[in-house]
Amino acid sequence: MGGRTLARSATEARRKDLLDVARWAEIRRMRFVERLSIREIARRTGHDRKTVQRAVRSDQPPRYVRAPARSKLDPFKDEIGRRLRADQ
Repeated sequence: MGGRTLARSATEARRKDLLDVARWAEIRRMRFVERLSIREIARRTGHDRKTVQRAVRSDQPPRYVRAPARSKLDPFKDEIGRRLRADQ
C-alpha cells in the first residue's frame, strides 16, 4: 500500500480542503479578477467546489481557532488548592 496508513492519507485529504490565507486569496483573485467559474477554479486548484464556494463567499481570510485546552488536573483543582492552603 505504499507505506501509508489509512489515517494518514485521510488526514492529508482533509488538509487539502483546508485553506490558508494565500490559497484563499488566490481563489478570490481567480473568481473576481480573472472571472473564472467556481467549477474551473476547483479544477485548477484541486479543491472541492464547496470549498471554493466557501472561500469566494467569505469576506475574511480563514483563521484557525483552537479550543481552550483542558488540563487533566481540572477535576482536582479545588482539592489541590485546599491542600496547599492547609499546608501554609
